[in-house]
Amino acid sequence: MEGKKNRYKSIALIFVGILIFLSLYFSFVGIPLDSSPTKKASNHLTFHPHEGTWGLTNYFDSIIAHKKLAHFRLQTPTWFGIFLNITKDSIEAFGSMTNPIKTKLLFNQDTICTFKTSTPHAHWTLLNNNSTLLLQQVSNDYNNIDTTIYIYRRRKDLIPLLNKSDYPHPNGKKISEYFNKQLLAGVYTNKETNLNVIFYPNGTIEGLDSFTNYNIENYFGTYHPHNNFDVLQLSNHIENYPKDYNWVFSDSILRLTAFVPKMTKRNGKLVHDESWIPGNNTIVLIRQ
Repeated sequence: MEGKKNRYKSIALIFVGILIFLSLYFSFVGIPLDSSPTKKASNHLTFHPHEGTWGLTNYFDSIIAHKKLAHFRLQTPTWFGIFLNITKDSIEAFGSMTNPIKTKLLFNQDTICTFKTSTPHAHWTLLNNNSTLLLQQVSNDYNNIDTTIYIYRRRKDLIPLLNKSDYPHPNGKKISEYFNKQLLAGVYTNKETNLNVIFYPNGTIEGLDSFTNYNIENYFGTYHPHNNFDVLQLSNHIENYPKDYNWVFSDSILRLTAFVPKMTKRNGKLVHDESWIPGNNTIVLIRQ
């Protein structure tokens, strides 16, 4: 009887020893004993694999490649989705006209989300395409469906552009600053005077008349009196209003043409119709 008790004690001690060994082992390799597939799945779904800031390639890349802005701002998604910001389980879209759109994400599907826009009145689907996201219109309440497939790329360099506090349009000021730097910043030679003109990345200018600052018009909002020409605003610290110039690149040559009022004949008289067109006064700058 005594021998049987000792045998049970030995078995119990061995069992306890095994538990202590397993506890120390799992602790050493970093695996919690209470881990479970349910908790792992829950933690995994907290973060979406497409988290980050995405830029509309049809907008950013096209503007930089062709050195034109107004032409590419007419694409429908620019009104509501120049940026996509994906965090955890939601996506927020920012554009040039509408308030930010926020919607929930779908997990473990090719379709990341679906949403409706008021400008235009349409339904959209955002699809996963490996390293890019594809936006397509699936219905339109009043017009034919836009059949263009719009492409988004993850863009860490665009994160600083997200600024909801920009007034009057979220991200608008940052967009202009971005294109100032990407398109115009550099050293030029004034063809007429043979003097240097410097566009600094921070939006200041040196060597062109009395101007001290420059800014590319981003065409955010709904009031656009420049007939979809690209606009560069030149200003100084003395005059209250900037002067507007149409900017056009041709290889390394930048032409700045001052805008003049567009005149319309009414009741036998020429009157300003509240819009502007490029005139005849042009400054030619050659990039060094």
